[in-house]
Amino acid sequence: MPKKDRLDNKDRKAFRNKFEKEKEENEDLAKIISERNIIIGEKEETLLNILKRLQSELTEVSRLSRKAKKLVQGELMKGRTNKTG
Repeated sequence: MPKKDRLDNKDRKAFRNKFEKEKEENEDLAKIISERNIIIGEKEETLLNILKRLQSELTEVSRLSRKAKKLVQGELMKGRTNKTG
């Protein structure tokens, strides 16, 4: 039997069909991955905005806490001076 160096037409057609099918599947997967990356990017952006808002709120709470502490200390000092005075 002679050695088969080339694919016959039937084998080439089967190979081409398999290649085309895999190519389409890869393109579909690439599209799905791209869409998911867009969604993930949007969610990351949303989370970053939430974190920025929380940081701003925490800064405000910290500022108000310091202010309240100073006011309480001032009232305590007034109370001490009134009792002794």
